[in-house]
Amino acid sequence: MRLLMAACAAFLLFLNCAPARAELLLSLDDAYQSVINAHPSVEVSRLSAEGLRAERDVSALKPALTLATELENAFGSGAAAALGGAEITVSLASVIEREEKRSARTAVVDERIGELDAQIAAQLLDIHAETARSYLTALAAKSELAIAQRALTQAEVLVKATKQRSDSGASPRSSHLVAQAAAVRAEGEMLRREQLVSAAKRRLAALWGDPLAQFALPDMALRMPAESPGYEQLQALLARNPKLTQFANRHRLQQAQLRLAQSERLYDLHWELGIRRLQSEDDWGLVGSLSLPLGTRARALPKVRMAEAAVASVSAQRESTLRELEVTLIGAWGELNAAKAEFAHSRDRLLPALAKATESAQRYYRAGAGAFVDWQRLQIEQVAAEREQLRTVLRAQRALLEIQRLTGESFAVIEPTDGAAQ
Repeated sequence: MRLLMAACAAFLLFLNCAPARAELLLSLDDAYQSVINAHPSVEVSRLSAEGLRAERDVSALKPALTLATELENAFGSGAAAALGGAEITVSLASVIEREEKRSARTAVVDERIGELDAQIAAQLLDIHAETARSYLTALAAKSELAIAQRALTQAEVLVKATKQRSDSGASPRSSHLVAQAAAVRAEGEMLRREQLVSAAKRRLAALWGDPLAQFALPDMALRMPAESPGYEQLQALLARNPKLTQFANRHRLQQAQLRLAQSERLYDLHWELGIRRLQSEDDWGLVGSLSLPLGTRARALPKVRMAEAAVASVSAQRESTLRELEVTLIGAWGELNAAKAEFAHSRDRLLPALAKATESAQRYYRAGAGAFVDWQRLQIEQVAAEREQLRTVLRAQRALLEIQRLTGESFAVIEPTDGAAQ
């Protein structure tokens, strides 16, 4: 028993002392595949497709045969007492259905399957866009953390510089205390950004149903997307939008339902054929019947009118949806171009000017010819400009993702690169 307890204790000690397993690096494709494998709506769509295929098999069946037995003039009185005068009939019955009806039924189910395929394609595109947005948010949170870490490093450099000036009596101690407070504030901001990174990763992992999943993100910063296509090209690509594709499938479905409604104007011939035994005379006889429903055409007309109205409404719905998509596309395209212009101005003019001014303020302060508040203010402005530039990249990436979702075209998005955003 003691040996067993000692072995267990040694094993637990080994586990505690073993190095933690490195987190796996998660790419966007990995995240997307994880979401697709676990997303409940994908399973619902798969089950719906199976149900439609079974429904098609049912719609292709011919009318069933009915076996019937009929007993007359039995267990009564007089000549009909017991089975002496009974008449027993055994018959088969069914319906002669026009081939147009069966083909119309299967055509409707075929178009419903096609519409479901279009819905699944749109669903996958939405899932991909949502995954990309969440992944993009997590990368942006990590880039914000990197900026906060650089801000803390700069604040600590300022603390050391003010301490040297304060110790030498070249500046008041209050300057050093103010720099220390700024460093503490920068440290708090860095801690907050660390929590935001964890929250963004949990939200991303929640898309595949495991918010506690452990993974690492690429240690890279976001960059501005490459040159985007012109609006005319995007407008031409808008026809690929899954919503518009669904309308094309829906139009074919409504036409198939119209043909099905029109086929109901055709009558079905009901028939029955059997053998009757006359018990009293010990004879057999053949019996049969044919029946034809009346008013079939008149009863089918309301369904035909309903189906015709449904066909006409699909075109109007498509036109309305197309206009909504065009408005959304214009907004996303405009946001992308505005972000690119803002980014170029920040990269080419604002950030270089701030970096040059910060370097000059630092040099003059160390030389005893400048005030630390100028250096500190420029540090703050430089960090703020870096954060604003990152937000600009984020806006551009999100706009490009929206354009991709609208057009169904795969553009290069979320291309991280080493170093700062560029």
